[in-house]
Amino acid sequence: MKKCDFLQEFKKRDNAKSIVLVDHASKCPLDSSKCKGDIYWLDGGLKQFKEKYPYLIVRDISTINHCRGACWKPTTPKPFFSKPIEIIDGLFIGDYQQASNKEVLLTYNIRYILNVAEECENVFKNDQRFVYCHVPLKDTTRQDLKAILLTCFQFIDQALDNDSCVLVHCLAGRSRSAAIVVAYLVFRFKIGYKKACRIMEDKNVTLQINLGFIGQLMDIEKGVEADLSRILQMNVHPRSDCLK
Repeated sequence: MKKCDFLQEFKKRDNAKSIVLVDHASKCPLDSSKCKGDIYWLDGGLKQFKEKYPYLIVRDISTINHCRGACWKPTTPKPFFSKPIEIIDGLFIGDYQQASNKEVLLTYNIRYILNVAEECENVFKNDQRFVYCHVPLKDTTRQDLKAILLTCFQFIDQALDNDSCVLVHCLAGRSRSAAIVVAYLVFRFKIGYKKACRIMEDKNVTLQINLGFIGQLMDIEKGVEADLSRILQMNVHPRSDCLK
């Protein structure tokens, strides 16, 4: 095995579709003698790499506990969408990669950016063409969504009222940002949680909303958050620190 700096090697092989990392935590051993290509050892393993470069992780397959054949071949993961996806007129969902691409943002007239990932920075915060709202959520089952929904909804409405487009993003565009957009659809169009999810899926959004968020979204659908519902029905837009 060869030791190497992962990023340096990744740049050399930037035409690769994916890289599978097997480390001490993996439950699926590989017979390297029957696998094509070189095998590299990543110092620190997946855990340290995820902490340092979270935006490069597509998915963690370390929980897979079985192999088929001497050399296990994972199914091809569904890639990140190369451009943000428009759910309704003016409302886009995307990942950190797209939120970091100024050309993409300008092409789709995206001037408002709702960043709901704790670990992602506001890349173009010094560019006056963009308005940011950073709601630092963790992708955990204990994260409270209800407390921040009104702020998110106000920001989205502000963008649409100004005839601009808004991008809701987290790291991968599949859990936190998806939960916010689903919640927005439920409230603004008074539809059920499942129907909102179908709208997203029909737009080819890969939904991987964590169970904690799903439970909260279903509670919201049932009208548990009555106070928030009344505020939204009044269409009140109090001043938000996220807005310029």
